[in-house]
Amino acid sequence: MILGYQIKIPVEFKPPRYDNLSTWITNKFSCDDVNPELVSWLNDRGVSFKDGLFFNVPPGMKHNLHIDMKYGSHYTDCVKINFIYNSNNAVMKWYKLNEGKGPTLHKNSRGDTIIGFKPEDCHEVFELSGDYESIIFNGQEIHTMINGDTMRQCYSLFLLKSNTDVRVTWDEAQYIFKDCIIK
Repeated sequence: MILGYQIKIPVEFKPPRYDNLSTWITNKFSCDDVNPELVSWLNDRGVSFKDGLFFNVPPGMKHNLHIDMKYGSHYTDCVKINFIYNSNNAVMKWYKLNEGKGPTLHKNSRGDTIIGFKPEDCHEVFELSGDYESIIFNGQEIHTMINGDTMRQCYSLFLLKSNTDVRVTWDEAQYIFKDCIIK
């Protein structure tokens, strides 16, 4: 079961800049904050995004097991592209819930109620290095990021079908970006 890929996008991301990159921060940004050529390239593939999240992650930090969806959200899909900078030895892992186990609810750093999972209630099914320049992945599956030994910056885009609020499915994303997949 493949739940993420390293991808090579032929257009530079040109991320928004943030101050104080020595601490853990999470910021929201809009598509207006990134390279218009990237927005156009995505639109040519029938894909867009309204906003994204910036994470500045300290060395050794491990995120709780979670899915990328707020509690009570109506979404059933969450495919994301992450643009990654200054990463060394980071790993992304995906899990399946053990039979008879269920989710937990907790607050993230932004105060959103997130659907989480206890590690002992899950088993690992897939792993991908988090050191690539860009990855595409299925955020609707249980996952975590284990940061390596650097202060890692990640810009994460939630993919939508162009000009809609309909999220791209994992199967659609694999087809749309098949020519960009490295491994």
